[in-house]
Order: sequence, then C-alpha cells, then structure tokens
Amino acid sequence: MFKIEKGVSLKKRGIYKEIYPFKEMEIGDSFLIECKDVEKEKMRSYVYTHFTHYRAVDNNFKISTRKEKNGIRVWRIEDI
Repeated sequence: MFKIEKGVSLKKRGIYKEIYPFKEMEIGDSFLIECKDVEKEKMRSYVYTHFTHYRAVDNNFKISTRKEKNGIRVWRIEDI
C-alpha cells in the first residue's frame, strides 16, 4: 500500500532545471536544438520530459516539436 501525500512541491525538490527557454517564450516563438538524424527522436523525448517538469512550475501553455534538417525545432503554440 502507498501513502498518499498532499502538498509536496516538485519545485522545492529541485527536479526542474532551466535548460530550455520556456519561461521567455511567447506564442509563435521557437528555438532549434541542433542534433544529428539518429539523435532526433531521443532529443524530442528529452525536450518533452523537461517541458513536463517545467509545467509543474508554470502550467499555462503547450509546445510542439518538428524535425528539421539540422535538428529539432520547439514552438510555443498556445496558452491553456
């Protein structure tokens, strides 16, 4: 059996580290993460993992990613 605990903040535990500029982005803004073709899916997953942790701090928008010739592009697409 698991004990349910309320009010435990992710932010206080230091899980989210600001690697990507999510906080500074406005709708329509994007940034490119340069990587090789073989790393694109792994990098895409990595970005979404970091964004999930960021949403615990600031849960007000969504992102979208697309593969480009030289990497992965990340857009802020809408407010929630």
